[in-house]
Amino acid sequence: MGERCEIPGATRMLTSLTAKSAAVWVCVLYTVLTVTSSSWQLLRGIEDDSNLHLLARFAVTVVGVGCLALFVQLRRNFRRAPTTKAAAVTYVIAMAMVLVLTWGFGRLQPLHPDAYRDIVINFTVVWVGVALVAIVAAPASSRLRTRRARAPDRPPNRRLHPE
Repeated sequence: MGERCEIPGATRMLTSLTAKSAAVWVCVLYTVLTVTSSSWQLLRGIEDDSNLHLLARFAVTVVGVGCLALFVQLRRNFRRAPTTKAAAVTYVIAMAMVLVLTWGFGRLQPLHPDAYRDIVINFTVVWVGVALVAIVAAPASSRLRTRRARAPDRPPNRRLHPE
């Protein structure tokens, strides 16, 4: 997975997803999700969170990043397949794994009555956000880089560099 390969519709970091960059993704996403969730709970008046819940969030984050690596691998191996199809396949796999994890954590501690609904909504929102970055934003930024590389040297902006 450490080999580099230009894949349309994926960011440069995603195309070179290694164990180190996957760990960075897990840390960043886990931190963002935990801070967001904690802030939301504090705004609702909930001042405590169980350690098992934090571990469950970490496990779901690892599944999400692992399936992101699977998405990159699918795009690398099956270049003719549409990006949206690869994203859909990995989403189904990821959601199945997340639901099994939720069931497993439910064996250790009672789940909230809406736990399955909540995990589907929360995971889907984050998945769609990451997929939009991978599918929409990355090609746009690569087109912009290509356009800048092809543009002839322009004279400096007169407003920024007065003579």
